[in-house]
Amino acid sequence: MPPLPPASDFTAAPTQGAVKTWGTALTAYLAGLFGTDGALGTALRALGVPRSSYGTLAAATAVTAAHRGRLLDCSGTWTLGLLAVAAAGEGFALTVRNAGAGTITIDPAGSELVDGATALALGPGQGADLLCTGSAWVTTGLAGRGAGPLALADGAVAAPALAFAGDLALGLYRAGAGVLGLAAGGAALALLSATGLAVNVPITGTAVQSGGTDATDGRLLRVDGPRGAFGWGASGSPPALADLDDATSPSGLYVVNSATTLAGTWPPGVPASTAALVVKRTQTGGLVQEFTRLAVSNGVWTRRYTGGAWAAWERPTPLVGPVSQAGGVPTGAVVEAGSGANGSWTRFADGRQIFEHTMTLSATAGVTWTFPATSVAPPRVHGTAQATVLSSVQLDAAPSATSCVLSARDKADARRADVVHLTGNSRWY
Repeated sequence: MPPLPPASDFTAAPTQGAVKTWGTALTAYLAGLFGTDGALGTALRALGVPRSSYGTLAAATAVTAAHRGRLLDCSGTWTLGLLAVAAAGEGFALTVRNAGAGTITIDPAGSELVDGATALALGPGQGADLLCTGSAWVTTGLAGRGAGPLALADGAVAAPALAFAGDLALGLYRAGAGVLGLAAGGAALALLSATGLAVNVPITGTAVQSGGTDATDGRLLRVDGPRGAFGWGASGSPPALADLDDATSPSGLYVVNSATTLAGTWPPGVPASTAALVVKRTQTGGLVQEFTRLAVSNGVWTRRYTGGAWAAWERPTPLVGPVSQAGGVPTGAVVEAGSGANGSWTRFADGRQIFEHTMTLSATAGVTWTFPATSVAPPRVHGTAQATVLSSVQLDAAPSATSCVLSARDKADARRADVVHLTGNSRWY
């Protein structure tokens, strides 16, 4: 720019030529300072007033004197090189805004610094006013930079304090003392405080189990089904299991019935009707089923799935209760006992049976003992007489499967009316 003509160009008696020369120099100086069209915008741009002009950049650029005072809208990912502070001079200012989705890196010349750093990265939507101090570059107006925090109003669930231009109802707000709220569409989605996190919407994604058999550590459990990971949390009727032989079913409580489950293997000898089923997964590829028919008399059956195959159904054996058998294999309790007018009896699951009775015999004739329970063959009968003299219990004839005739006799073979204690050993099958 031409220099301002000095006052010495005027003499005590200036000549016309001197005045013309001085005026021409002054005109050139003012044109360089304010422009020649007389427009205010042209003058402001020529003076380098901040944001007095606008431009766009889309590739790596080196700042020149022509960028003084300009607002530069940048897009892409590249570096904007600053003038050396000596060349820029104190007061050189420009504004840079990242109008794209990439990163604009502000890079001072050589080892010079901007805000005390070797470079400054502007993310999408960020902008900064850059000013040369004569020895370094500094910024003003860049959010998140400076000595203090960015202080916002509290906002509200319907109007978050930190929101987005495209969705002013989505963002963060202060829900109360020490409580940060996340809102969308006028609803509080989550509330975070020092005591916990309250989430008011369903949680999805990889933080949640993909299914009831997903055992990934750290994931949230599912409730959906058929049982998900909810396990014993059923408050009403459990879900029906479509196939009793489904080895992929999650742990939990199910209903099985003849309409949906006969494709699978039903416990032997159990009528096909509604029953409860408990599934317990033990390890990868293994599980245990516990089958309980609603008719209590049918008991409980269990079986295991391991190595890719189902084992046979097993029925836990009760210690005391009705004994039974099928083809010589016990199917009931271990011990069964009872009593009546003809004595007591005890049956064992292996088929053995014991009778016991106390009765008074006759001195004139044999007395019949009808056994208290049935046998499949005549039992072996033993007895002891309760007497102060020699007395022995004898069978008057071979016993049948249902009874025997007994006498108590002394050493002279005479019958006695003694009290006798009797035992019979037989089999019930």
